[in-house]
Amino acid sequence: MALTEQKQDWFSEKNFNSLEIKKYKSIADTTIVRSVKIMDADIVNWFIARIEAIPSAGEKMKSFNEEAELIELMFEGQSPSRTIEIIQHGFKTPSTGFNFKNEIETELCNDIDALLFPAFNKRTPKIIGLSLNFEYLSIEYLGSEFRDYAPVTISFTIDKFVVRDKSQKEYPIEFRSGQLPPQPVSLNIEGHKIEVFTFRQNDRGIYPYYFEIVEHP
Repeated sequence: MALTEQKQDWFSEKNFNSLEIKKYKSIADTTIVRSVKIMDADIVNWFIARIEAIPSAGEKMKSFNEEAELIELMFEGQSPSRTIEIIQHGFKTPSTGFNFKNEIETELCNDIDALLFPAFNKRTPKIIGLSLNFEYLSIEYLGSEFRDYAPVTISFTIDKFVVRDKSQKEYPIEFRSGQLPPQPVSLNIEGHKIEVFTFRQNDRGIYPYYFEIVEHP
């Protein structure tokens, strides 16, 4: 059934500096399965902008059984807190309806899944200060640094990460992008060969907001 309610905004105010993502066992069982907290204000605003691109009126009403998947996005800051629900990969709109499947919601759900359940061969957002745990390593994005060697016409951006193995040994890595795209970095961690990418030639939409770890046999 189509909805005809007056359009409402996703956010009445947008002065937020943190976002906590919580995945519950189901809509009937609010045991927290996994959670992650983002303190990078730029990424929080990036999520807000993408959510606001989703139609807010909702195109249909939906009912769910007790086993349906529930994820909450909890925005906090100087503005009153705002919680948005995602049920079975669909964003519950301000009108309490849902939209038909669309690319914006699919991409957002993929990003949320990558943050909650880090895995190899999965595109993952770069978030300053957030350490993500993989099978035998963790990785943390430390931010970027711009270097300009004026008056020489050479400038580039350096993305900095640190990889840690199970013993917390650190492997600092850097990616330089400028006249040439950033090249992958190879590491051997716990006897496993991996490559970290911030750019892929096959147009997988990684640069400049994502990274990806590929494990090789």
